[in-house]
Amino acid sequence: QRMVLSVRDEVCIFDFEADYSWDNLLVDMDVVIVVADPLPSKLIGGAGRFTALKKLELSGSKVVWAVNRDNDGVSRRQVQAYLKGRPDIWIPVFPADTIYRCEYSCNFFWKDEEIKRKMMEIFTKVSQFWTSL
Repeated sequence: QRMVLSVRDEVCIFDFEADYSWDNLLVDMDVVIVVADPLPSKLIGGAGRFTALKKLELSGSKVVWAVNRDNDGVSRRQVQAYLKGRPDIWIPVFPADTIYRCEYSCNFFWKDEEIKRKMMEIFTKVSQFWTSL
């Protein structure tokens, strides 16, 4: 927490755990990127968390909503209804075999052309949202 409170005039990315102990710091962030897993049990399990983050957004904080692990089995309509709005970014699921292959060969995921292409799309979308806020 000291590091978060001491940084000024710098671009910093902080990865907070999804628990309430960090909430007092979220209001000081320029942008909060919420990443949700669309698995129904994960969404239901995080109901209180989503409510708190939605309140943060409604209070005026800049919030970008992203859904991770999007795949053909995900009902986007139901996810949107649950999150009470359309997510800004849908992040595709990356094939598990590719991730395993990269790790077993001691390669960073970025080395795989398919993952690199999809990640560049995500980074482009995030940067576009960031600059438009």
